Amino acid sequence: MRTTVDLPEALLVEAKVRAARQGAKLKDVIAEAIEQGFEAMAKNKTSKLENARVVEPDGGGLAFVECEPSPEIAKMSVDEILRLEQETLMQEDLRSAGITD
Repeated sequence: MRTTVDLPEALLVEAKVRAARQGAKLKDVIAEAIEQGFEAMAKNKTSKLENARVVEPDGGGLAFVECEPSPEIAKMSVDEILRLEQETLMQEDLRSAGITD
């Protein structure tokens, strides 16, 4: 299946080098790395979403996932969480625009 993914340049370079050394296609090296990552996550089972549940509001509306917050987030105020979210979104926007620090 064809898709587009933005990768950090260093990660893409490493994947290309591995593909060249193995005599493999880049897509195969990336797919294998993703599979190995998913397998490692499944073995660790350290997901914070183990107790997550999908909440569908009465009367319609957008469903959402409810889960336990990480200990770091649980200690933060709403203003701190919103500021962190805004900073993260700004960083993502800058990266997407090709602007880095």
